[in-house]
Amino acid sequence: MYYRESRGKSGTRLEPGDIVVWEREPHHVIEIKERPADLWGERYETRWAEESKWRHATTRAEWVGRPLVYVLRPVDRPDAKPLHLIGPAQHTWDVLPEHYSVCRICRELPPCRHEVTERAVVDQMERTEALMAVQRGHCLSCGEYVTPRMNAARFPGPNLWRPDLGENSALFHARYSCSGDVAQYRKQWEARNERADEQLALDDRP
Repeated sequence: MYYRESRGKSGTRLEPGDIVVWEREPHHVIEIKERPADLWGERYETRWAEESKWRHATTRAEWVGRPLVYVLRPVDRPDAKPLHLIGPAQHTWDVLPEHYSVCRICRELPPCRHEVTERAVVDQMERTEALMAVQRGHCLSCGEYVTPRMNAARFPGPNLWRPDLGENSALFHARYSCSGDVAQYRKQWEARNERADEQLALDDRP
């Protein structure tokens, strides 16, 4: 998650007093401690065994993937019980300045959940408006005409994004700029056809 006023800082560079983001809330760093070697756990031991095969110059004590204990406390709740989080030394934290902004409505760090949701709604409306302007024979991604000589991705059957354009009308340019929408459409198209095949098999009677 990107927070507007934050900057990235690895666990090994964190210092007590830093303000980091955890669960969308600002927390003071109280302490950073090394996790005792006998308490690393299977996950970290397995990772160390794999990486140490090619990290010949690295010891367990210097390994960037070793577990650290991060002790945090919510900034606005100085009497709260500290959180003890275990994570790799190379983990990148979102670090806030001493003076940071919060949403006046929900008190979350910007962008807050409401702002993210509102932006997603606006994006979807804009996407829908652009899609409704696409004519038959035009690319469902960029809206431009697909000439007969152009390489194109074509999907048979109903048009899942524009049913009103009729059968076999789902068409995309075979160009990089349209490939993201092609992949998204193909995923939906394959899922629909898998369900159709399952239904056909269930209804198949000798």
